[in-house]
Amino acid sequence: MDNSRFKFRAYWKKEKRICPVILISFYNDRIYIITGTLDGKKTGRFITHEECVLMQSTGLKDVGGVEIFEGDRVTEGGLEGVIVWEKKYARFVIETPTAKIGLYMFMGKVVGNVHERV
Repeated sequence: MDNSRFKFRAYWKKEKRICPVILISFYNDRIYIITGTLDGKKTGRFITHEECVLMQSTGLKDVGGVEIFEGDRVTEGGLEGVIVWEKKYARFVIETPTAKIGLYMFMGKVVGNVHERV
């Protein structure tokens, strides 16, 4: 089965790093998560919701081919915002200080994410 529709990455708060998520399993109030690293190693562990932030892929890529995830900072046409999930309309949007803009025809660029100091 192809699970590429549901891709996540995790930001580990204590370690201050982001890594791809290979598997997520929910058990009671804990999450079992297997993550990958850039060198191909895999690590699995039980965590609580407070230990990491899961960020889902939007399924889209920016103009440079970079996959866009929830929490990414993006620029498009002079606007800068953050990708967030808008629950009311079940969609990802670019949230700016003054507006929420849908990602229907996104032609911008990922410039970082809310967890990194860039």
